[in-house]
Amino acid sequence: MLRMKSRRGAARIAVVATLLMLLVASDARAQNLLPNSTFSSLFMLSGWPTQLGSSWSSIDSEEVPNSGSVRVSNATNSTNRGIDSDCLPTEEGHDYLVAASALWLDAESSANGKVQLRVEFYPNAICEFDGSFSGGSGLVPIPSDSWQHVETVIAAPAGYFSAEVNLWTWKDDGAGTFIAYFDNAELVSLPEPDATVLGIGAVAALVRLAAVKGRA
Repeated sequence: MLRMKSRRGAARIAVVATLLMLLVASDARAQNLLPNSTFSSLFMLSGWPTQLGSSWSSIDSEEVPNSGSVRVSNATNSTNRGIDSDCLPTEEGHDYLVAASALWLDAESSANGKVQLRVEFYPNAICEFDGSFSGGSGLVPIPSDSWQHVETVIAAPAGYFSAEVNLWTWKDDGAGTFIAYFDNAELVSLPEPDATVLGIGAVAALVRLAAVKGRA
């Protein structure tokens, strides 16, 4: 009887260990590729080369101390302005989730506008402009005075190996100023669909095995 209980215990430990390895692998696939995605007060806009109209702000989407956001002010006659991330390595043909929290304050803006998340892919490893390909959320109208989550999924084209994430504002007209804040930016490599199905099937099989072992 002692030997049977020992075997059951060992089987359950093996099942738990395997499940943990699957969860760790899943977390690794979901890693955010963007550095300084929360715009902390320590790093401010590090990882996001400062562009005209962009600055660090202490306004934080989750009111976290020592954190903040990037403020993008669009006061030009052109309709769009934003900030781009550093160059990031990507995998061709792979799906990526791009997301961020966005805010605009009615009392601060004298023009209406929208926000846009984009990913600019490049056919080289260093984000040199040579037939780049871009895609993203489109122009997203968001209500004023409250943080809104914006996200979309985009696939890296074949033959493209690096990317920049764009956090953009878009004015509805050329007059006035539209100001938006971005926080908690993400670029996440999504798991392959087949790998996800296999992972779920493997977990289900392990759960059934554990149940059988427990009844034996």
